[in-house]
Amino acid sequence: LTPWILSTMACDIISVCLCNKLFVLIPMCGAFFARHIPSAAPWLMSFLAQFVGVGSAFTLGYLPMVIPAWHSFRIKLDNHEQMLTQCKEYRLERAKCAVESD
Repeated sequence: LTPWILSTMACDIISVCLCNKLFVLIPMCGAFFARHIPSAAPWLMSFLAQFVGVGSAFTLGYLPMVIPAWHSFRIKLDNHEQMLTQCKEYRLERAKCAVESD
């Protein structure tokens, strides 16, 4: 596999491991909303706890991987642009054989 795909997969694996540890935020958000909005309906409390808890876990889990993922994708785009430039400038007449028997 290409380095870009491997680095993206590695970043994603690390992020998922971080998210798995951060899912403890779901009951913590439930307790927070229960303290601050005591008269809310139970379905609203459940929704808020899960929405904010899961959202926070994924945000905090994936946030550290933004810069490495962006860097690897930027390198991929630079290499692709370099390849297109080389292909555009390639001329068969100027090609040299590396092996004389060819």
